[in-house]
Amino acid sequence: SDSAVFVLTSTGSAYSLDTTTGAQIWQQKICDVAPADAYSPIATENALIFPANYYGLTGGTTEIVAMHPSDGRILWRYSQGPPYSYPNHSGAGYNQMPAVVEDSVLFT
Repeated sequence: SDSAVFVLTSTGSAYSLDTTTGAQIWQQKICDVAPADAYSPIATENALIFPANYYGLTGGTTEIVAMHPSDGRILWRYSQGPPYSYPNHSGAGYNQMPAVVEDSVLFT
């Protein structure tokens, strides 16, 4: 099959699965835990863009990670830095689903 579905698990692993067979195409650990509010990426022809969390928090976004859809390699990673009052996570971003507009990635 030439089509795939992409998902990020709560344990921070991104997967590509064949939509016809369900077989795993690739798997890549991209963060400690997935933000509790975002498990699906933004998908373009050349990149998958996931919210991510590298501080072991159960919620909130501390990074944005771009991956290549064909093989799962990380293209780039943008860190927002540690949450303001880590480990209490009051500075982590919440509900951060990036958007792609032309050649730019936007997130708030």
